Amino acid sequence: MSSLTVTSDDFFADFPDFEYNDDRSLKSNFQRLAKSQGWEGKEYREQMSRMMEGEFRRFYGRSTSLAGWKALSKDLGVEPAPASIDECKEELTKLFVNIWDFVDWKREAEAGREDFDGHFATLDALRTYTKDTGKFYPKDEAKQDGYLWVLLRLILVNKLRYVGGFR
Repeated sequence: MSSLTVTSDDFFADFPDFEYNDDRSLKSNFQRLAKSQGWEGKEYREQMSRMMEGEFRRFYGRSTSLAGWKALSKDLGVEPAPASIDECKEELTKLFVNIWDFVDWKREAEAGREDFDGHFATLDALRTYTKDTGKFYPKDEAKQDGYLWVLLRLILVNKLRYVGGFR
């Protein structure tokens, strides 16, 4: 299998014995495939990243493209359209969306679905939803400065407590 970034359609086509189920989410289909292939840990994350980076490239082109950043901003309801990549990134970092839900929406939007309505008012609301649904995307697999990196938020927070107060 090629290590090049591919769309999810191409990704799943690399596994002819796997039957993609259109009634299930992209994540659900990926999890089924990962289980059938025995992917765990690092291999699981790398394969997921390969697929998701491909989806974003299919939707928006390379992350060095202003047109791609503007299209992503528009899809996520940023108005008016920012004038530069840096302005797009700045506006997008203010949003709280689940990446898996957004990609599922984008795949369906190509068939005419309405505007994306998966925004969360706060980071805590996004954290709760992500933990409840298990729809995590690993931070260490997103390319810095890429589309996914800008949409990622810290979901799992480890709070250390010291006896007798903080050090």
